[in-house]
Parts: sequence; C-alpha cells; structure tokens
Amino acid sequence: MPKFADRVAQLPSLLEALWHHPDGLAIDDLAEEVGAEPEEVRETLLAYHLTDFAAYVPDLVYRPEVIEFYGRPDPDDDDDADRGRGSPMVRLVSNEPGKELGIAYASVPELARLYRAGADRLQLEPDNAALALAVQKLTDGLLPKFVPSAPSSAMSRPPEFHRAEMERRKVKIVYSRAWYPGVAERVIEPYAMVRTRRGWEVDAGPVDDHGRLRTYLLNGVQSFEVLAETFERPADVDALLRAQRRTTAVELSVPYDSRWAVDKYAEVVEVVAEDETSARLRAHLLEPVRQRVGLILLAAGMDARVVGPAELADAGVELARRLLDHYAAPRDESAQGSES
Repeated sequence: MPKFADRVAQLPSLLEALWHHPDGLAIDDLAEEVGAEPEEVRETLLAYHLTDFAAYVPDLVYRPEVIEFYGRPDPDDDDDADRGRGSPMVRLVSNEPGKELGIAYASVPELARLYRAGADRLQLEPDNAALALAVQKLTDGLLPKFVPSAPSSAMSRPPEFHRAEMERRKVKIVYSRAWYPGVAERVIEPYAMVRTRRGWEVDAGPVDDHGRLRTYLLNGVQSFEVLAETFERPADVDALLRAQRRTTAVELSVPYDSRWAVDKYAEVVEVVAEDETSARLRAHLLEPVRQRVGLILLAAGMDARVVGPAELADAGVELARRLLDHYAAPRDESAQGSES
C-alpha cells in the first residue's frame, strides 16, 4: 500500500514534466527530471495508462487517452501493455492531463475539506492503516512542516462510541447537559457520530415520547461505559436522524467583532449584507433554536438583533432572565432536570 500511494502521489509531477515537453521524452530522461528510477516511472505511467477511470469518476463517459508510449520498432503492435513496457518514449495526447485524478488538481479549500473529513474519520477508525496513510499524505502536502498535527491518540472517546454504534451496544453515560443546568446519568443507544464545529456529537436513542432523538456532545460526557446489552435500531432511523439534523434559518445583525458567536452556534453561516461596522447573517441553527439564538444575542452584545423570524427577537432577553432567576435562586443539590 505505501508503494502504491507513493506512485499515485508521483503522477502529478510526471504529467507536469511531460506538459513542458510536448514532443515527448525518453523514459530515462523523464525519470532523471523527476528524480526517480526509470522502471519505477514506467510502471507508474503504465498503471495510470491502463486504468479505466471512467468506472469511478461520474463525469467521465469513457476512458480518455492521456499519454502515449511510442518509439518501439514494431509500431503496429496494438497491445497497450506491450507498447508501454517496450517503448522508450512517452508523450501527452490530452489538453487536460490528470483530470480524472481529481485530487491532484483540486483547489486548496477542496483539499482542506478532504483532509478534515479524512482526519475526522481516522479518529473513529484509528487502526485504519490505509486511511492513516492517505491523511498523512494530505498533511504533508497541506500543512507547513513547522505546524504539528494532532496525534490520533488525542481523542479516546470517538472510537469507543463509534464501535458501540457499529456493534449496536448501549452506552451508560454521565452527562453535563448543554442547555439545562445539572448532570444526568443515562443509558443511550448511539445511532450516528457527527463531527461539527463544537466537536464530536452522537445522535442517540431511545426515541422519546415526542418521537425524537437526543444529541450529546462528547466533550460533555464526564464518564461512560459501553455495556454488553445491545439494541435494535428503529426501522425509520434514517428519517429520525435527518429530522435531528434539520436546521432553521435565522437572520441576525451583529457587530463585526461578534461574528464568532454566530459561527459558534450555527451549522452554516451565510453573509446577507455587511458594512464597516456590522454584518447581516443568515444562520442555519439546529434545535433548540430559541436557546441558540439567545446565546448568540447575549454573547454578541447590545447591538445584536434578530432580523427574522420576529418571534425570536426576544430570545436574548428571555434567556438572560432565565439565567438571572437560576443563579439568584437558592441552590438545590438534589434537583435534576429531565432534558439533555
């Protein structure tokens, strides 16, 4: 696998070198130009030439010809493999070399998204050697050498919860709740792991009396135990998961220095308008929407306001009043709320 990955990584430099030599190059000269062994270069180009990417890339109807091996004494030989192994020369025959490679010519934002997705998945599957190699290749290509990457062992919980999800095992958690005060102990059924701006989250059952799931932030889990007891996923679990991740669009006007608050609590943020001092943003928020809007308004300050929908305009005032009442009331250590 490492040898294959190294050869795939070498393709862009080979194609770029050939691009600068439209009349072609001898395999030996091409190898010298890219700093590789001639037979290695030949095997890499031949494997690329004989691979049918049309089966894997949606916008390719047929396998395009990109390179041509030539210079063999028997030019009428129609066997691509024989020509590739015996011809001393190679040249480009395409104006878009490497199009089907995709990643080789992807933009930096696309590569960054791919890196984040791969790195997140690697946290769930730390023993996946092929994935680890791919992420390392992206890390080497994207990050400056002086920026250390986080060790895969930095997060111990995601793999355990992911394994419980795959094996359909219940998990006993002690959880510090995000929207209501207090710590609760629950036995949950993990249905899906999701990586958001807030960190890892698990959408879990059992389904409540209102037909809904619950979402738990893993950084709010104080302790956990994967149980031997298993569970059955609901027949409509996909619909339940989609409903759990359904967002509501809310437009807000916030000072520029408070945009971080919107980014923190929203899944997606769109800029509607902006000037020198403030920005009008469309925030796509998960439930509980009113609490999230309230937190944004409190964090963003007096100049922040809800543009729409109008029924959320007082969410900040309501949350502030509730917080004042909570902290002003005598503490009852035995009180435990019922919602996460």
